[in-house]
Amino acid sequence: MIIIILGFSYSLAFSQVRFPEFRTDDIELKFTKYLNGCMNDPEHTSDNELIYKLKGQIFNENEGYIPTASDGFNGKTTQSTPWETLSELVFAYMKKDVRKIKSLYNKSSQEKVSKVFEGENAQSAMQTLSECGKVKVLMGFEYQGGYMAVVETENLGINLNYFVIEKGKYRLSALADKSPVSWNIALYWKFRPQPFKTPTFLNIPDSISLTESKSFIFNLSASRNWLIVFRDIDGEPVFSYAQDGGMRDMDNSWQRVTLNISGKDFISKGKHTFYVIESNYPVQVVNPVMKTAAASFTIKVY
Repeated sequence: MIIIILGFSYSLAFSQVRFPEFRTDDIELKFTKYLNGCMNDPEHTSDNELIYKLKGQIFNENEGYIPTASDGFNGKTTQSTPWETLSELVFAYMKKDVRKIKSLYNKSSQEKVSKVFEGENAQSAMQTLSECGKVKVLMGFEYQGGYMAVVETENLGINLNYFVIEKGKYRLSALADKSPVSWNIALYWKFRPQPFKTPTFLNIPDSISLTESKSFIFNLSASRNWLIVFRDIDGEPVFSYAQDGGMRDMDNSWQRVTLNISGKDFISKGKHTFYVIESNYPVQVVNPVMKTAAASFTIKVY
């Protein structure tokens, strides 16, 4: 498990630089079990949702930022919280200080860490980590006898970081984790799913030939959201999807998605009914929750 994080200072700077607060509360994370890539987790599944009740903390939008050298951090802390240790690690990444990085891991992880930072791909790995950009802690929770942190990096996305207490200090640790819990929670923070919305139809052809292509145009409520077109068959791949301003969107206007659909995509002639939703994350397989917010249209294929 590779770890990404950022830094602080001790002595004089310690009093000037603020670490994220470390606390333990009862927290609950509830989200759809149909996220792309979600692992099956019957123990924590209720109807169509995954529900994780944990001991830890979730940071608000303006909380959880890890200070850097530009904030006055000199790379030294007491390592009395995961966030202090995390700060030292990121500082070491910025300095490309392999010896310091290794010192922040517990004894049992040293062999694995050496393979990453002293192996044949060490230089490339170190360069990538040194360019992680701003770092923010999203969530932390007690996990398998240690402490798991979900961290968002400006340039490298979502990362999981695992800590254990060794000699009274928080140390990073490698974790061979086959449980779906940490994987699914990381996916939640990657997508941060919101309820589906109903898009507005701007131009929907009422017929199409198997030999031609036509434009289907929709209005969305928010920029960068996804437009999902599907049949009402659970478990089937969606018919088409596009992201506003991105993949498959043929329109340059924000909050408007234009799909170019070929008649041959319908496979057979006759009338076809489709459903459409707006989502803040991509959906690739039809699930029973989708139709509750969907609008529908029927097209004749000849």
